[in-house]
Amino acid sequence: MSLNKIANLIEQSTTIGITFHTSPDGDSLGSALALLIALRKINKTAYILSKEKIPEDYSYLPLSHEITGDTFIPAENTDIIIVVDCGNIERINAVLDKYNDKIINIDHHLSNGMYGYLNYVDTKAAAAAEIITLL
Repeated sequence: MSLNKIANLIEQSTTIGITFHTSPDGDSLGSALALLIALRKINKTAYILSKEKIPEDYSYLPLSHEITGDTFIPAENTDIIIVVDCGNIERINAVLDKYNDKIINIDHHLSNGMYGYLNYVDTKAAAAAEIITLL
């Protein structure tokens, strides 16, 4: 899977949800927030999905205040959900069981279950943030 296909799908989308794995760490949070900033810069309606509040250690990150633990079900008009740094569907930090649109899986873990409509898994990348930077 190429990042160009993901970029094209993002370009065609208006509203984009972003999520990551449960018990988020610096890579998942930094990747998600960087992607949030980038999507808003290209005039996309983007938001974070998370069942958990941001850990206090990461509250200095830009837009971290948007990770409240209150938004974990996709909004009705969401075109795509991008899941960063999450190797399997069971660990996604959102409730997606009723979401019937496209999920993009961007990760670096060897154990990734390839659960997305589009999957970009680079096991040579040191972190998901490295992939988000390329995107």
